[in-house]
Amino acid sequence: MTTTDIETIGGTTHKGLAAWVAEVAEMTTPDRIQWVTGSDEEWKQITDKLVETGTFTRLNED
Repeated sequence: MTTTDIETIGGTTHKGLAAWVAEVAEMTTPDRIQWVTGSDEEWKQITDKLVETGTFTRLNED
């Protein structure tokens, strides 16, 4: 994965950070890279996936 690929994915426009992520990705060969924004929608997607896989249990949904 190149720095350009990292930037195209929509992660960052910071060239230094994109280069570092590309360097680490080259060494670790992840299946994917997920940039976390901290939005409510993202929280719901992540926690829904964790519940679906049995990694996470919702405690009090009220």
